[in-house]
Amino acid sequence: MKRITNDHPWNQHKQDVSLFEVICLIFLFPLAILRLFLILFVLFPFISIGIIILSKLDSEKTKKFRYPLIQFASKSMLFLLGIRIDIQGCKPIQRVGQKKTVVIWNHSSVVDLFLIPATCPFPVAPVGKRSILSIPVIGKSFQILGGVFVDNKNIGGGGSSVVIDFVKDNSKPNLSLSPEGTTTNGECLIQFRKSAFISGNPIQPLIVKVTSKGGPAMTEFPHLFLCYRLIASLMTTITVCYLPVYIPSQEEIENPELYSQNVREYMALHGDLALCEISGQDLLKRNFQNLGKWRKCYENYQ
Repeated sequence: MKRITNDHPWNQHKQDVSLFEVICLIFLFPLAILRLFLILFVLFPFISIGIIILSKLDSEKTKKFRYPLIQFASKSMLFLLGIRIDIQGCKPIQRVGQKKTVVIWNHSSVVDLFLIPATCPFPVAPVGKRSILSIPVIGKSFQILGGVFVDNKNIGGGGSSVVIDFVKDNSKPNLSLSPEGTTTNGECLIQFRKSAFISGNPIQPLIVKVTSKGGPAMTEFPHLFLCYRLIASLMTTITVCYLPVYIPSQEEIENPELYSQNVREYMALHGDLALCEISGQDLLKRNFQNLGKWRKCYENYQ
């Protein structure tokens, strides 16, 4: 039975900060600095050089090494951040017949970007807004992971032609994206965008849940604090649960709106998540429209 919530998708029900945690975060500041140094000046250069070399060679023999390198980068990033992954559920399915699956998940934090290649055995390419390139660390990470960039103003609504063409091209990796379009607190699913469903390909859903208190799920806390909380925590446990592949009916193939809604309810039911009837666009509008420095972000999102 589906649960409906009227709570704001960024409410921090399980993320309250105790005095003890504040003291720990202060004393663990050197750990945060060490992790940042290893990520920025060791991991990123090493992986970037490897990707560049493979791209220059660009042969069939070297292509098979690209995704293992991406997996190594993702697992290394999560390890350096102190994140332990608990993988549950079914074995991920790459194809159903001649059609590739589209890997989708609930988007609760920036580390979701690394969770998918770290746990998925077949090559996937994440989708993101082109404006992500301007975000330090995240933009570079997206490039290393072989991200597919779409125009901010085309990603919403009916979806981007770039996404649809990529899904239909069997020579390319499976696409992975969050149809919510923005982050939440990990306790609910907001409305899905239709771009992942227009092609009618089967969906490989997975549920991401932060099981440790004080994890990286996005809440109303300042995002800078959430990032520091993540890199200064000794260990964070995140559960990744792969659900059985959802194969659409003919009616769903012809009606992407129905397809997206049914998959959303399917994920909410199996992932014990509430449904929140708010869109990613409305969420950003409510939080950023009246904040001067974020107004441009909201305008680009539309």
